[in-house]
Amino acid sequence: MRQQRFLGMAVMLLLLWGCANVVPPTGGERDVVPPVLLRALPTNGTLFFNKREIRLDFNEYVKLQNPSNIQFTPALDGKPTFEARYGTLFIDLGPDSLRPNTTYTINFGDALTDLNEGNKLENFRYVFSTGSYLDSIEVSGVVLDAEKKAPQENITVALYPADYGDSAIYQKKPFYFTKTNKAGRFALENLKAGSYFVWVFKDEDSNLKYNISEEAAFADQMLVLDSADADSLQFLLIKDQKANLRLQERRSPEIGAAKFVFNSAPDTLEINLLDSADSQVVVERMQDSVFVYHRFTTADSLFFRVAYADRVDTVRINQRKQPLDMSRLQLRKNNQPSVLEPIKLMATRPLAQNFDTSLVSLAYDTLTGAKIPFTWKISGVQLEITTELLPNKRYEIFIAQGALQDWFGAAVDSFRFGFNSLSSDAFGDLVIEGLDSLPKGITHVDLMSEGYELIQRLKLPADKKITFQKLRPLSYRIRFFSDLNGNNQLDLGSITNRIQPEPLWYLRETAKLRANWEVSINAAQLIQR
Repeated sequence: MRQQRFLGMAVMLLLLWGCANVVPPTGGERDVVPPVLLRALPTNGTLFFNKREIRLDFNEYVKLQNPSNIQFTPALDGKPTFEARYGTLFIDLGPDSLRPNTTYTINFGDALTDLNEGNKLENFRYVFSTGSYLDSIEVSGVVLDAEKKAPQENITVALYPADYGDSAIYQKKPFYFTKTNKAGRFALENLKAGSYFVWVFKDEDSNLKYNISEEAAFADQMLVLDSADADSLQFLLIKDQKANLRLQERRSPEIGAAKFVFNSAPDTLEINLLDSADSQVVVERMQDSVFVYHRFTTADSLFFRVAYADRVDTVRINQRKQPLDMSRLQLRKNNQPSVLEPIKLMATRPLAQNFDTSLVSLAYDTLTGAKIPFTWKISGVQLEITTELLPNKRYEIFIAQGALQDWFGAAVDSFRFGFNSLSSDAFGDLVIEGLDSLPKGITHVDLMSEGYELIQRLKLPADKKITFQKLRPLSYRIRFFSDLNGNNQLDLGSITNRIQPEPLWYLRETAKLRANWEVSINAAQLIQR
């Protein structure tokens, strides 16, 4: 009997201990489902729409992340307002906002989410018509960068009816518009039949109007929509550099120098110092910046005449007075001296045309006292030294202080640089064959770095292949273009003059070179996205 009581008490204690160690609930799986529309008042697709308010009921609480991303096409005459209340979204279209016999589309993009998890209800659309039917024509396509042919995201694609006029892009909001996605793709749906001007622009100020500082593209002809859809449209986005060209900055970085910075590199440029008609100046262009060196070092301020594009500016620059630092040399960007490439240096100021070569030592290995002969050329801030190097040797060049003088007559600081000369086997050749498969009209081929920096430009040869010799074992891009105006340049067009970019094609993949190899590529890989 005692044993039975003991066993009963032990069982009770075990049960009580088990109840005391409660395992916390896991909470279940995370909600990843976006809100679901339960009801719309008026219903989606309503005809003869005559309401001011739209009510959308969802299966859970909702919120708007960014109401400004919601697109109304056509644009409303008034300004709509939104209110998310629990699981319902109320849209007030405003008084007298709708036009008669018009199909409207509200595209929410990714602005609508649930309240707690932020799950997005992507590409949700609400459509209605103030007339007796829904317009159903669709337009789709892609927007690419004109130079790199890369897809462009968040670009406005706008349609303007013919009666708006071809200058509507500057003055009016578009009748229909949408934005491109990450792949550069766009689609406009529920469009009315008719003729439209098509403009594409990067709406940086979000006012649905183009300004000249924004990148843009256009259709050469009006888009005529009847009962058929228009797809596979392509637009090449450019920035109207010439029309938008302006002098952004001017200052004196040091005594005897003036710096002019433009928002892009001007094609033509002339700068004159107005204080003296016979004054000597040196102009050095560095991409978008221009340096002017002069000898009016005692003047407090100077006036310059700056002529570029179709503009002429007269600017005053106050001159800095601190003493000049010593000019210095440095290796030019991307220059790697070898048996095939000369030594290319740049000075911090323009160089005088005298070079005391007795103060220069060019040697290899332990023969540090040996003088290897070389030739040299000075052009502005650039110094190029050419010599015959033995393969696979360690070289060092030393230029003593005073071997060179800058434009002011002051000694240039000393410079020392060591490098491996390599051998011709360290380079590779790139051959492009099958040129007869290229589109007609191609005139030039560009060899470019993987980062789209131009390395070499050739006219398309008459024979069947192109050979780029002795290249470093890197990855290269190949592109072809049609030089329509015969200036040996790739011109990317003009918005103000309605000139399209010159036709441009890229090879499908980069060419990867290996040392002492010849890589052949067939031009049949050519594509135009």
